[in-house]
Amino acid sequence: MSSGHAAGNQDVRIVDPATFETLSSGRVGEVWISGPSVAAGYWNRPTETEETFGAHLTAGEGPFLRTGDLGFLHEGQLYITGRIKDLIIIRGQNYYPHDLEFTAQRSHAALQPSSGAAFSVQRDGIEQLILAQEVDGRLEATKIKEITTRISASITEPHDLLVDDIVLVKPWTLPRTTSGKMQRYLCRSAYLSGALQTLA
Repeated sequence: MSSGHAAGNQDVRIVDPATFETLSSGRVGEVWISGPSVAAGYWNRPTETEETFGAHLTAGEGPFLRTGDLGFLHEGQLYITGRIKDLIIIRGQNYYPHDLEFTAQRSHAALQPSSGAAFSVQRDGIEQLILAQEVDGRLEATKIKEITTRISASITEPHDLLVDDIVLVKPWTLPRTTSGKMQRYLCRSAYLSGALQTLA
């Protein structure tokens, strides 16, 4: 879905986050914004303010707010595709976690929408895909095996990607924002520290 056109004197650019160069229409990059509706910065946090609100393009234009969002422009309209910090890169290929989560949650009737998190961890220098999924803790062991098998198959076929680990956890135990959105970074941290309330 389009987020629409930039309003008023707002300047929206799609920028390569590694080179700080503006990308052409249709190419995905980080969304940078400048204009009268952009705040001056964070209160009493000068370093973070400079990093987030003081970005300049390689051509010298700026300052811009680095949103951390990925997106592209098409016919002047902005399309958001995800967040930089959530992007999963495996074998040089980009994967959006919400696509993988959506696929996994459609693989079995016992799985609810917005009840899982896809993220990657590095093992022996290789990025590996992890899926944490909330399920009813009263499920029989045979159902749990059926769920993990279906999740794995659902990801492998359309995405050409192997799931290294599927972790089933108790309902409402994965970290979320106050509005209910999954906090994938915190899910990853909990997975790595062994803090997830794992059922299987």
